[in-house]
Amino acid sequence: MNVYIESGGCTRRKLDALKFRSYFEKNGYGFAPGPDQADYILVTTCAFRKEEEEASLKLLDSYRSCRGKVVVYGCLPVVAPSRYMRKFDYDFIAPADFEKVDSHFPKIAHPFAEVADPNLLRHQRQIYASETAGKGGAAALLQGSARYVRNKYLGSPPRYHLITSRGCLGSCSYCALRFAIGPVQSKPVGAIVEDFARGIEAGYRDFSILGDDVGAYGQDRGTGLPDLFAALLAEAQKKRSGTADNARNTLRLHVREIKPSWVIRYRKELEQVLRHRNFSTILCPLQSGSDRILSLMNRGNDSATIGNALTALKAGNPRLKIDTQIMVGFPSETEREFEQTLEQMAGLPLHAVTISRYREREGTPARQIEPKVPEAVITERVKKAGKFLRQHCIRSAVSCTQ
Repeated sequence: MNVYIESGGCTRRKLDALKFRSYFEKNGYGFAPGPDQADYILVTTCAFRKEEEEASLKLLDSYRSCRGKVVVYGCLPVVAPSRYMRKFDYDFIAPADFEKVDSHFPKIAHPFAEVADPNLLRHQRQIYASETAGKGGAAALLQGSARYVRNKYLGSPPRYHLITSRGCLGSCSYCALRFAIGPVQSKPVGAIVEDFARGIEAGYRDFSILGDDVGAYGQDRGTGLPDLFAALLAEAQKKRSGTADNARNTLRLHVREIKPSWVIRYRKELEQVLRHRNFSTILCPLQSGSDRILSLMNRGNDSATIGNALTALKAGNPRLKIDTQIMVGFPSETEREFEQTLEQMAGLPLHAVTISRYREREGTPARQIEPKVPEAVITERVKKAGKFLRQHCIRSAVSCTQ
C-alpha cells in the first residue's frame, strides 16, 4: 500500500501534511514517486484566499484520471462547499475532523490521534508545482502560482514550530475558515513546554507559537494564553542558566497570531510577560481603523483601545516587532474609512503590514452587506496603501495577486 502526498497552504496545514506523513510511515505505507503510482493520493488544499481556492480546485481536477483513491484534506470543501460538491466526489477530511482520519485508510494499527504534532517544516527547498511537470498535470495548471507548492521533506529550517491549539472561537463576518477548523482545542501547557525544551536541546533559537486562534488558547481547559507564555518564559530562563548570555544564545519567541480582542482582554498580563527580550515578534491583525467597519466585521474591538494596548506593549519592550494585517474593500467601506485605517497604521509602532483585499466567501454574513466596493476601487486602494506605508517606513506586502 503506498500513498502520494501533495501539500500546500498555510504553515499550519503544511505541518498537518507532515503529521500525515508520519502517520503513514508508522502504519507501514510506502510513498509513491508520483500520483499515477499511488494507491492513495492525499491532497492538502488551501482556501485562505480566492487565488488558493482556484488553484486547489484545478489541482484536484488534475487527479481525476489517477487510479488511486483521492482523499482531500484542508479547508476547501467546507469553505467553498457548492463549488467542491458540484465537481468532485472525493472523500474529504476537514481540519476539525482529525478523529475521523483512521476511517479513510485501511490497515491502520497506529491511530492518527497518537501521532505527535511535527515541529519542523523539514524541507530543504520548496519546489513550485510549475517547476515540476509530471503526469499528474498539476504543474501546467498551477503555473505562475507561487503559493501552492509540493514540499521535499529534507533538511531543517531555522524556526521551530510550537502548535498550541486547533480551532477558533472568533466569529468574524468575512471568515469562512472557522467553519472548517471548528472550536478551539488546546494542547496541555506541559506538552507545549516539552516541545519547546526539545527544540532548545536540538539547538533551535527561533520558535513560532502557532494556532488557528492563539489568543483563545486554554479556553477549553480553564487556563489562558498568559499562563502558557509564563511557562514558556520560565523554561527559556531555566535553559539559559549556565549558558553564555549573548545574542546568539537568546531564545526568540514569535507569536503568530493573536487577535486584537485577546490582546485587549489580556493587556495587563501581556505587558508583564512580553517585556522580556525572549519575545521577538507578535502578529496582531487589526484589519481596519474604522470602528464602523470593525463592528460590521464582528471583530470585538474598537480601534483606539487596541491601538493603546499595542503602544503599551511596544513601550514595555522596545525590541518587540509588531506586525499586522489590514483588509481593503470590505463591503460599504468608504474612502474616508479606508484613510482612517492608514492613519491608524501611521500612528502605531508597527514593524510590518500585510495588505489583503476583501474577497466574498460562501456562507459568510459579510456577503450580505451592501454596497459592495468595486474591484477597481479596491485595487486602487491597495496600491495607495502600499505607497503610504512605504512613505512611513513601514514594511508592507500584498497578500494576493492584483
